[in-house]
Amino acid sequence: MVEILDTTLRDGSYVTNFQFNLRDTALIASKLDQSGVPFIEVGHGLGMNAGTRTGMKSHFSDEAYLEVCQDAVRKNQWGMFFIPGIGRLEDIDLAAKYGMNFIRIGIDVDNVDTCEPYIKKAKDLGLYVASNLMKSYTSTPENLGLNAYKAATYGADIVVIVDSAGGMFPEDIDPYFNAIRSNSDVDIGFHGHNNMGLGIANGIRAAELGCAVVDTSIRGLGRSAGNTVTEIFLLAMKRKGFDLGVNVTEILNLAETVVDPLLSNYQQVDSIGIISGFAQFHSGFLDRIMHFSSEYRVDPRKLIVGVSEVDKVNVSNELVERIAIELAGHGKEEDVVFNESLLLNRHNDIIEGDLSQDASRVARKIHSDAGRINGVSVFNIVQAFRPDSVSSVSSVIHQGSLFVVGSAEVTDMHAAICVADAVDSSVDYVLIDIDNKMAQSLDVISELSAKIKSSRKLFYSDMNIWSDSVVALVTEIAASSGVEQRVKLVGDNILSEYLRIKLSGTGMITVSDSTFGDGQFSDGDVIIYCEPAAGRLPAGFIGEQSIVIDAIVGSLTESEVNKLTNLHFKIIRVDMHSHIESLIKNLVIVSEKVANISQHSLNIEGVDVVSSGVVAPRDTVIVDSASQPNKVYGIADGSGFLLPGNELTSEQKRKLARIEVAVYC
Repeated sequence: MVEILDTTLRDGSYVTNFQFNLRDTALIASKLDQSGVPFIEVGHGLGMNAGTRTGMKSHFSDEAYLEVCQDAVRKNQWGMFFIPGIGRLEDIDLAAKYGMNFIRIGIDVDNVDTCEPYIKKAKDLGLYVASNLMKSYTSTPENLGLNAYKAATYGADIVVIVDSAGGMFPEDIDPYFNAIRSNSDVDIGFHGHNNMGLGIANGIRAAELGCAVVDTSIRGLGRSAGNTVTEIFLLAMKRKGFDLGVNVTEILNLAETVVDPLLSNYQQVDSIGIISGFAQFHSGFLDRIMHFSSEYRVDPRKLIVGVSEVDKVNVSNELVERIAIELAGHGKEEDVVFNESLLLNRHNDIIEGDLSQDASRVARKIHSDAGRINGVSVFNIVQAFRPDSVSSVSSVIHQGSLFVVGSAEVTDMHAAICVADAVDSSVDYVLIDIDNKMAQSLDVISELSAKIKSSRKLFYSDMNIWSDSVVALVTEIAASSGVEQRVKLVGDNILSEYLRIKLSGTGMITVSDSTFGDGQFSDGDVIIYCEPAAGRLPAGFIGEQSIVIDAIVGSLTESEVNKLTNLHFKIIRVDMHSHIESLIKNLVIVSEKVANISQHSLNIEGVDVVSSGVVAPRDTVIVDSASQPNKVYGIADGSGFLLPGNELTSEQKRKLARIEVAVYC
């Protein structure tokens, strides 16, 4: 009878950018175990030791996941994936130390020879060993059968046919099974992806052919378009008369209560994934597709198909670029259509719920998204200004070129602590608003600073960024109009005072609310609402093409918006996001600078070296960072400047050269 191997915590880690935390891992693994799933795969999507590689870093080490699963899985078997060249022999020793039951050694189908020492090592340590023949569809059934035989002679207990691109049909599986059977009686497994929507059908066909193990994952979580869905496969097999001994109700409960909250922005099927399945194109090459489709302005879907028609296995940069050039220069008009949206990361609204859960979910999401762009995750905790505000987590996630930012507005100490506890350690930085907006502000700021221990802290003035954003908007309006600009501030509070001070330095005429009167303004002037505007619309003001800036959300009621629109006013809302990203960038630079200064000196090759920003004695070499020097600036003159190059002595030049060799070489 076929059994399932659930790979939610391994292949599914692609969806979370390899960021499953230890709590998620322990909870999901234990629930799978209690539900009767016979094989549970955990760890990094690319296998052991992959989490240490640049661009693939996982939230925790292999050893941490091993330790958790050692306690979480009590009744059934658990294991990890392993790719030779990424994983090492010592990683298999580590796995055995923690009592791991099985290991799956994956290799491209025609490179099985490289697996021999790893299979033998694992068998010597008593592990159940699977040989996963990745990209099986790129090999003929005959070659796959011979390679399966090799894996079996090395000691593999099972060989796994792997539909890496999700493009196989049920009838395609038969000849591969037959070829393995004609060469060996080794057990056969099947790992299918769902790019063409055939994961379930292929899993069922594999079971009908006598497959020992079919890979599945909860909700189909997995690389590209995901895997065969655990809960659907179990129910489909039950409909066909086969009860696989797994409690489907418990799996459904696990999906709804634990897995679904992790997937607020997960879109399992998209056009790129579907076309990849059609073309049997492995998603591991998608970075090259996206790069050259952007450079030559061609549709990445067309490029995938064109490349796959030439070679599905050796997808080099040269091949992708050549096909991109052909599509751009010689294809039909529709082939040279570039859809920007295919390259963008879209964000959906987050479903509102418990403040802590919402904050935790958004923090995990932004950390995952930041990992995908090799960027930095930042969670912004903003104090509420308006007394009628309610603590909440924003439904909008902002992704810039370097940073992915989520935010929450807090109204009191309890909410601030709740959010801080939920996001600390899940993001790279926590941005803390230090304005004195509330009666508890000073205590809130102090408590947040103490609570955030794992993530790095950045402090900023929200009102300062807000006022800078308003002034920038008004300045741009003035510059584009080409006429003298007059500004009216509606409101009498700390926000309007901030703006009044900043606008006073711009040369624009600023009129307070109390002095506003008929005929005082001309067409095109600007009114800024800094507080709720009920009853404060300007009497007699009918200047057409004038602009109203809704400076704080809720300044204008629906009736006031209608009235202003009827008077031909344009209503604009302030967008702070570009200013916030710029602020974060500067704060990160300053934070790094302060950290460098705190470790400001070291000695290299007998020469004193300090970080820039430190006023150092004469003859000291100045570098960008004493802790991790990457750039040499020069030699200090003793008063905070560098000695000019033409004034350096021979000894100083030799000293500088020694440091440059040490740093650059």
